[in-house]
This record gives sequence, structure tokens and C-alpha cells, in this order.
Amino acid sequence: MNPENYKIEEYFKKYRAEVIGMCLAEYDEEEHISSEKEISFKKGKSEGITEGEIQSKANLIQRLMNEGMSFEESCRHLRLTDEEFKECKTYMDKHKKSK
Repeated sequence: MNPENYKIEEYFKKYRAEVIGMCLAEYDEEEHISSEKEISFKKGKSEGITEGEIQSKANLIQRLMNEGMSFEESCRHLRLTDEEFKECKTYMDKHKKSK
């Protein structure tokens, strides 16, 4: 082994606790977990709102269909975008099958 490596090894042994403490101080587990929870909550809330909006539109479509309109006519009547059309169709197909 190189004699210079002994000096480095002695240095690390001497200051090991301080180096480890500094590394641990840099990472705050509680702050990290709190941040992850906040991100997850916001994502879940956003997804829940989106799901609620789709459900609301699907309910309106179903009411119009109960009055005799086709699915496509109901979507046009509500002026849904192509994306909303697809989301409502998927939602209604999924929930029709589960009933």
C-alpha cells in the first residue's frame, strides 16, 4: 500500500464521526417524507377532481340518453371535446359492466 494512503486512512478514522454526521445532516428524512406526502396528496387530489368531472359529464350524458338521445348526440349537445368524449365513453363502459 502507498504511504500516502495511510495518511488518508488515518484522517478518515480520526474524523469519521464528523463526516458521517455531516452526511446525515444533509439528508433530512422527515422533510423528505413530508415532501413526498405533499406531492402524493396533490396528485391524488388532482386525479380525484378529474375523475369527478368525468363522472359528472357521464351522468349528464346518461340523463340525455334516458331522454332518447344517442351517446354521440349527447356529447355534441354538451359540446364535449374529443378527449372528453373518449374519457366519458371509457368511464361509462367501465361502470356499465361493473353494475
